[in-house]
Amino acid sequence: MKYTLNKILTAYLPKWFVLAFVILLSGQFPGFIEQYYSRGLYPIMRAVDLFFLRHIPFPAGDLLYLGFPVWLIYQTVKRIRNKNHPLAFAEKTLWKVVLWFYVLWGLNYWRIPVYRQLDLEIQPLTEERLWELGFSTTDSINRLHKILSRNDTLPVVIEQPGLLRDIAVNTYKKQAQTMPVLRQYFYVLKPSLLSKPVSYLGVTGYFNPFTHEAQYNARYPAVFLPHIHLHELAHQSGIAYENEAEFIAWVTAMENGPALMKYSAHLNTLEYVLMIYKRADKDKFEAIWNELSPGVRKNLQEARAFGRKHRLKIDLSYPYDYYLKINQKGKGKEIYSELLSYIDAYLRKRNKTRLHNEF
Repeated sequence: MKYTLNKILTAYLPKWFVLAFVILLSGQFPGFIEQYYSRGLYPIMRAVDLFFLRHIPFPAGDLLYLGFPVWLIYQTVKRIRNKNHPLAFAEKTLWKVVLWFYVLWGLNYWRIPVYRQLDLEIQPLTEERLWELGFSTTDSINRLHKILSRNDTLPVVIEQPGLLRDIAVNTYKKQAQTMPVLRQYFYVLKPSLLSKPVSYLGVTGYFNPFTHEAQYNARYPAVFLPHIHLHELAHQSGIAYENEAEFIAWVTAMENGPALMKYSAHLNTLEYVLMIYKRADKDKFEAIWNELSPGVRKNLQEARAFGRKHRLKIDLSYPYDYYLKINQKGKGKEIYSELLSYIDAYLRKRNKTRLHNEF
């Protein structure tokens, strides 16, 4: 069967336009999405999947990711051999994947934003406020380091990283009691079967929207895992935007997490602060870096060493950056660093200029 451009446009584009129209229309009714999808349909779909998948010790979604390309290649070759044009099959398959992505999880992008639900006033972060936040975090993490390490020169070491999953889940359950946006039935967090390959993509954790499982990169330095766990569990709770998942993870650690979880969250925050100053103001970067305890610096250097070891010569992050720009208000990977603005809004709401000492 011959496919002309006119036939392709006539046969395929109408349903893509309909799908795009329905998705974009959903964005005009965040209250409806919040009530009937994010707090209605989504928790049911999530609960059904996780009720069965929580008993499997490995991520079933990873098997789906591994098997789908093999199945797709097989079906394509089969159609070529039978002299059937594979274009129709490829288009139909892609359409179904996109459709089910939004049905099973993706419509959470259009729910009421977390900052509105928590009554936070997000403002652009001034240079002065960033400086205050950076030193406040530095002071707090140095205090936590004294609790978690035997002396200032040693990094914080986690002897049994497998136990962090239960700690993260229990912390989320506590947080959900006072934060309705997190209220769900249960949480499931698993080590990725793809930890080695995703390490080369710079991935520390990910959420599977088709099986609703949260995965983490078990190869990544363990001291960062508590924050990674909380971030992926935020996605599992229906928090779609990366800046909001980062903030939910941070505030959960601050309000209900043990010292180790707070320490991990502060490490993540400091990475953003240091990254900004490393690009914009080397003197301020050095000032904050020198204020950190030697042990804290060693923990941060663990992440940098891991990144250097697994860095590819070719940057493969463009597809993910493009995905973020499609679904996250036109913002790419830089959306993660908006965590700092959320922390600032959180502190201003509580009439604080600095983090609490216990943070």
